Amino acid sequence: MKMKNQLFISNASIILVSLAMLMAVMFAAMKIAEHSYMDRVNEMRRVTIVDQNGDTTILENEGAGPEGGEDTENGLYSRYKREITALFILFLTVGASAAALIFVLSNLFTRMMLKHIMSPIDTLIDAAKRVSEGDLDVPISYDNEDEFKEVCDTFDEMQTHLKEGIEKNLAYERARTTMITDISHDLRTPLTSVKGFLKGILDGVADTPEKQRTYVEIAYKKAGSMDALLDKLFYFSKLETDNMPVYLTECDLKSYLSEYARAVEPELNSRGCGIEFECAEGEYYSQLDKAQMNRVLDNLVENAVKYNGNVQIKICLYSDGENNVFYVSDNGSGVDEEKIGHLFERFYRADAARSSKREGSGLGLYIVKRIAELHGGTASAENDGGLKITITLPKTGDDINGQDIDC
Repeated sequence: MKMKNQLFISNASIILVSLAMLMAVMFAAMKIAEHSYMDRVNEMRRVTIVDQNGDTTILENEGAGPEGGEDTENGLYSRYKREITALFILFLTVGASAAALIFVLSNLFTRMMLKHIMSPIDTLIDAAKRVSEGDLDVPISYDNEDEFKEVCDTFDEMQTHLKEGIEKNLAYERARTTMITDISHDLRTPLTSVKGFLKGILDGVADTPEKQRTYVEIAYKKAGSMDALLDKLFYFSKLETDNMPVYLTECDLKSYLSEYARAVEPELNSRGCGIEFECAEGEYYSQLDKAQMNRVLDNLVENAVKYNGNVQIKICLYSDGENNVFYVSDNGSGVDEEKIGHLFERFYRADAARSSKREGSGLGLYIVKRIAELHGGTASAENDGGLKITITLPKTGDDINGQDIDC
């Protein structure tokens, strides 16, 4: 049954039951009045006489009948019955007229109330139909300050979030499709080179040991590029399915970062780049998975070199009181400010802002952020004479002596 029919029946039932109860009360009151009236008549018929000796005699007054010749009690009772019947008929007439009037007014006010109630409901129904048809651009914008305003405002907010979610998913799908296309190209290019140099060896083009070695080294390097790309895809898949194992142990970050900088320095120098590590005196202990954190640092260093060429890289470790903080910065061209906030998104590539001729999967910084979060920390980016990526890690153990440093 529709709500408006239920409301109408409910109001009509309340009115009819109330009138019936009122009539029942009135009928009971008339019956009580009847007995009281007859008791008073009987009192009027009795005459009390007191003689000289003080004796009391009660006489019945037989001539008190108002109906001239009728018995007094019967005459009074008949008169009362006629009056009470007339009163009851009058009451029924007035009650029926009042019931009809109240019923009409109730119907009128019920319709007005239903119109007020159903208006926002109809609006919500229309809005839901628009959403089901894919139209997420038209808000309800309900202005009345009543109970439905919160519902309509919540619907508008839901519609906005739904639109944002759909747009985000579409952007994700476009980025994923682009990534797959780019990765296919990035894999095909070194694979073609590997095949070409190996074929050159097989066909005898590389006819000297030196030439053969050069061909093999180039093929090996290209195979390494493919391996690095596939490795990123593998870790991305692990992160997306929450299957990335992280084995945390307490680690001295100062020693760890210093050793890392020394380990990668020779290769960076061979590519015309440099790296330095800076840290204040103190102890810096955090729970760390060294294998995963190596991946973070490798991604950050590789990005700095890839997008800037000959670059100087700096790793700085300090404390902010509650966390150990280190950043990896370069002296390159940085990133456009409007793109800084997107660097850690899946498949996002800021090539145009840094070096459009360089290749990238858009996964490196996303992996950096997720690994930092798996360590209970955070990752952020900013321009500071170049791109600066900051990683925070919670302190552990007795690491309370780390000094703040302005690196």
